[in-house]
Amino acid sequence: MPTARQSLQDLLREMIADVSAKGYVSEAQMEGWTDRIRAATEAALGRPAEAREETRDRLRLLFDRFLTRGVFRRVDGINRFDVSMLAPTLRAELDRRVFAAADLIVVDRDEAVRRTVNRVRGWISSVPPGGTDVLSKVDLRAKLSKGVADHKYHKRFVDTDQGHKLIANVAELVAVGSGAIGGVWHDHGEHDKSYDARKEHLVRSGEFFLIRGSWADEQGLISHRGPIRFYDEVDPVGMKPNCRCWLRYVTSPRRLPPEALTSKGRAFVAAGADALARMRNQNA
Repeated sequence: MPTARQSLQDLLREMIADVSAKGYVSEAQMEGWTDRIRAATEAALGRPAEAREETRDRLRLLFDRFLTRGVFRRVDGINRFDVSMLAPTLRAELDRRVFAAADLIVVDRDEAVRRTVNRVRGWISSVPPGGTDVLSKVDLRAKLSKGVADHKYHKRFVDTDQGHKLIANVAELVAVGSGAIGGVWHDHGEHDKSYDARKEHLVRSGEFFLIRGSWADEQGLISHRGPIRFYDEVDPVGMKPNCRCWLRYVTSPRRLPPEALTSKGRAFVAAGADALARMRNQNA
């Protein structure tokens, strides 16, 4: 009999040897092995509560690091007070991402257990009475335990992807909450040639996008007839799976491309430049 700590691979090795020698002989044989395989698979994948805790810890660490340093490189003109004022909204986004990631991982975990058990049942039922020796036991173990390997890859992917989404959404929340009016698109593939960047995202690198409904838009400073696109006209950064693009947000009309401004906007920028020049002259 297996011990409580018997690994899935050891149990598969024992099962393959037994069924290869005897063949599929009874329902009791089938149920006995699949019950033990199910328990070993669940142990190999860990408890759902552990997956939720690991995901929460990883995303929380990423969140804290971003608010300590990264956010100030993504949004021009903000300070720590600005970020602290948005803390409840940002924490809610963290909680939302933790729930989404953990839910995806736990659902796939259950599916991985089901896939593994189904593969085992399918193989056992295929072996004729008297057994068979026409098989590669190593390859068979890998095939039967593929659900576990697939789930571990899926978990890493979900953790990483939800991390990208968390940072993209937190940056946008801080930017919009601080009065951002637009931003420059940056694709991770600009500098990392090993990254499998989407072609439609790469061509956006360096493109400026306007934020519809910003304070500058509401005051009539932003042109809706110019060549500059609004951000809501494209898929946002981080939305598509494993998208690592990001926006560098700006909060001042002075940083907008001239073609993004209305005549009122250009007058606004000119008046601000004149006021700044007078202040400098007074302090000289």
